[in-house]
Amino acid sequence: MVDKRLPCMHLFHTDCVDQWLVTNKHCPICRVDIETHLNKDAIIATSSGNAENGSNSGWWQPAADC
Repeated sequence: MVDKRLPCMHLFHTDCVDQWLVTNKHCPICRVDIETHLNKDAIIATSSGNAENGSNSGWWQPAADC
């Protein structure tokens, strides 16, 4: 399973957080505003500690390297 780590370091299932980020631009746990307060490029898609190239939608792009 592929997970995504938001810039605040909270980790989520990709499908879950993708749905959340369609209508919300903050972390569902700590409520940090991802779009304005953190580096958008820091969102990382991970699977077993490695970056995954998946379908990218919206304003974020997975980091190339963990």
